[in-house]
Amino acid sequence: MPDRIGHGVRSVEDPVLVAHLAEKEIPLEVSPVSNVATGVYRSLSEHPFRVLRDAGVTVTLNSDYPPMFGAWLADVYRSAGDAWDYEDDSLAEIARTAFELPSPTTISSRRSSRASIPGSPSPVGTERRRYAPPPVSSIVTFSM
Repeated sequence: MPDRIGHGVRSVEDPVLVAHLAEKEIPLEVSPVSNVATGVYRSLSEHPFRVLRDAGVTVTLNSDYPPMFGAWLADVYRSAGDAWDYEDDSLAEIARTAFELPSPTTISSRRSSRASIPGSPSPVGTERRRYAPPPVSSIVTFSM
């Protein structure tokens, strides 16, 4: 079972999946600004973050590669507050949720420890891939 899912916003299209995510407490790391920038949703007002949260899914707000999408984490929280009418206390609760989740490093360490215990099942597919940014020569820039 995954410890968390990056993005995952299209899960909102399947009520059974939404219920499963809520029941199993599988968090979604949501990057609404990049979801709009990449055309997954036309606007933040159409984005399902609030719907997922109201359905009991653990969701966190994230900035997905800020230099590319032009939104740092503070910008994402500001946008969320504006688009979904979240007050500061709700935004603080969302931030607290993110901090309370185990970090991928902690999760990976726990899995490694479990795997080294004799008789414990070997974790399949638990290796973590490191993000490597594309070489500068492959980044496309546009000018008008």
